[in-house]
Amino acid sequence: MAEPRLLNLPEVALDALAPLKESLRLATYKPLLDYEICVAEEVIKDVIPFVNHLPPPAGNVSYPEIRVNVVHFIKSASIPVPPESTAMIVPVHVATEGAKIAGCALAPGNYWEITKEEQVEPDFYALLVLFQKS
Repeated sequence: MAEPRLLNLPEVALDALAPLKESLRLATYKPLLDYEICVAEEVIKDVIPFVNHLPPPAGNVSYPEIRVNVVHFIKSASIPVPPESTAMIVPVHVATEGAKIAGCALAPGNYWEITKEEQVEPDFYALLVLFQKS
C-alpha cells in the first residue's frame, strides 16, 4: 500500500473551490460514525464542477466509479479506503488548530491522496472523493 500523498490543488481547482467554502460549512450534516456527513443534495451537486478540476489519481488506472461526499470531522476518526480504490481528501474549512490527515497538519491549497485507511484529527470540513474500480 502506498503512503499518503500530500499534493497541491491546481489553481483552477482553488478558484472553483473558493465560492463553495461557506455553503459547505453551513450545510446540513448528520452524524455517521466518528464524523458528520452532508445531507444537502444541492450542496453536493455544487461540488461536482470542482471535482472535475482535480487531477486523476496517481497511476495509470481507470476508475469508472467516483463518489463524492462532504464530511465534517468532529473527532478523531479513520477514513477507510476499499481495496483497489483511491480517496482524495480536500480540506475546505479548518475549524480548529491541530487538524491533521495522516499525521500532517492541514494547509490551505493542499489535499491528500490515500489508498489505505488513514487517521484524521478534528476539527475540519472536507470533500472526500472516492475513486473505485467498480
